[in-house]
Amino acid sequence: MRKYQNGEIIPLIWDGSREYYMAKGHVSELDFQAALLNSEGDWAETVVKIEHCYAFYGVGHDFDGEPCQVMMCRDKPGRGRFMVTKGYTDYGWECELESLKRAQEAGDASNQ
Repeated sequence: MRKYQNGEIIPLIWDGSREYYMAKGHVSELDFQAALLNSEGDWAETVVKIEHCYAFYGVGHDFDGEPCQVMMCRDKPGRGRFMVTKGYTDYGWECELESLKRAQEAGDASNQ
């Protein structure tokens, strides 16, 4: 497996639409935007929010239910976890807000 340098964008493959970009290490929003410009060139979007977390690789399932390697994030450091920064763009942040809104609506409906 390739080792990424601190601040380097880690390419992710999404089953659906992309939710965020991810960079190795805990970096500032400005450094994240610079890394994204370096990685994506003219296609780079503007980062509107960053989030620091600790990631690890685990086994999950792809869209067809087949086992695959997935990257999972947690709030606290732990064995096998490494520092990453999630960078949300306008589009990715809208997806995150929609997901939170649906979860809240589902919770409100179950409380009635």
